[in-house]
Amino acid sequence: MNYFVPNFGLDHEVLGYKENLKVAETQLNHKLQIETDPPKGPPKDYFVPNFGMDHEIATSILNEKEASSNMGHKWVVPDKDSVPAAPPKNYFVPNFGLDQDILGAKENLKVAEAQLGHKLNIETDPPKGPPKNYFVPNFGMDEDIAASLKHLNQQESIHGRWELPESMVQLDSNVQADREPLMAKVGVPKSKVGGHPTNYFVPDFGMDEDIITTQSNIKAQKIKFPGASFVQTDSEINREPLLSYSPTIADPPFKMNYFVPNFGLDHEVLGEKENLKLTEEKLGHRLSIETDPPKGPPKDYFVPNFGMDHDIASSLSNLKEAEATGGKM
Repeated sequence: MNYFVPNFGLDHEVLGYKENLKVAETQLNHKLQIETDPPKGPPKDYFVPNFGMDHEIATSILNEKEASSNMGHKWVVPDKDSVPAAPPKNYFVPNFGLDQDILGAKENLKVAEAQLGHKLNIETDPPKGPPKNYFVPNFGMDEDIAASLKHLNQQESIHGRWELPESMVQLDSNVQADREPLMAKVGVPKSKVGGHPTNYFVPDFGMDEDIITTQSNIKAQKIKFPGASFVQTDSEINREPLLSYSPTIADPPFKMNYFVPNFGLDHEVLGEKENLKLTEEKLGHRLSIETDPPKGPPKDYFVPNFGMDHDIASSLSNLKEAEATGGKM
């Protein structure tokens, strides 16, 4: 305790906030006033209207009255001033043996271990932490970064070195409605339709790397599987639905069609049935569960025609333009 603590001055973030506040006050011509007076306490001794008994309390009293009538027993609430007796403790608790669910689980485990010839070993040691300080191989520069740098070099060789001016970096929050908000203040085309620029220069960086890779993969697969179709046009159900051809199915790595013993009805289901029977006798009412099948979905109703979907129309238009450039697809 009582050791020396050096004073490094005001925190940089506090200094930054103060400087930002000063600039903002100058721009807005307004001085920020922070109230330092303590807030007033909550109101006291005011009029509270009486809206009568709460609906939930009234409903609870009505439900208790009906339950007492049905069960032939009057629920007597002890007086609030009377002190209830302490709950019993240190009394004899009979031992009825191991729970039926645990016995059933042990028996089922024993049968399963005998059938599979394998003893279940449950690890109780805490799991090891994640690996640390391991070797991470260097696979070189990411393909996307390499492609971006390649495209940048190509454009700089044509248009000159790209120098990012300060005017293209947004340093304030002044709203300017006369420009595209995602563009810098310079180089905004004057031609606008509907409030946004049109007919401006868009550089051609060539075909996207992902498209090139996809086309290369399709070409390699066509060589590997000549005559195979890579577009699903049927609905074969004896194959993996995400594959476009029917491969030879290897033997499954897990057992199939093996014997499953019948241990009878589950203990919890038996207990539920017994409890349901006792409750029905007590209430003089039989539980009826509706088994009628639900009605099917509506049919033959009117569906308005809003015309072709915009996405489909755009896709067809894009396909037509692409086919005009690259040939029929």
